[in-house]
Amino acid sequence: MIVVVVVVVLLVVSVLAYALLTPPAAAPAVQISYIAAWAPDNVCGLKANPVFFYGYNTSENANDSLELYGWPNYNSTACTIKAVTTNTTGFALRGMTLPLNVPGGDTNISLNLTIEAPGSSYTGPLNLVFA
Repeated sequence: MIVVVVVVVLLVVSVLAYALLTPPAAAPAVQISYIAAWAPDNVCGLKANPVFFYGYNTSENANDSLELYGWPNYNSTACTIKAVTTNTTGFALRGMTLPLNVPGGDTNISLNLTIEAPGSSYTGPLNLVFA
């Protein structure tokens, strides 16, 4: 009986020690609160109706390929996305197939791109500027 109690106590102490001494997993160094897609010239209606994407975090200096999809052309006429840039310091974009011709009223615009993260930690939004 004493052996069982000693084994149980050792097991409980081991689990507690592991739980208390193991450092928590580090948060991603680049935490994007949201990606905002907008257009100062209102291409595809993105000035009046900016689009937001959530759930993207990464590491410093990472190159992540993403597909941004599912937002509508808010204009009833066709539009052409000629360029996409970012004005968020430290980030760069590449790998986009542009121009992207979008039919009027299309409800499923999709764009593949690679986001290059900054070389230092960052927390905040990432702005994508469409033209």
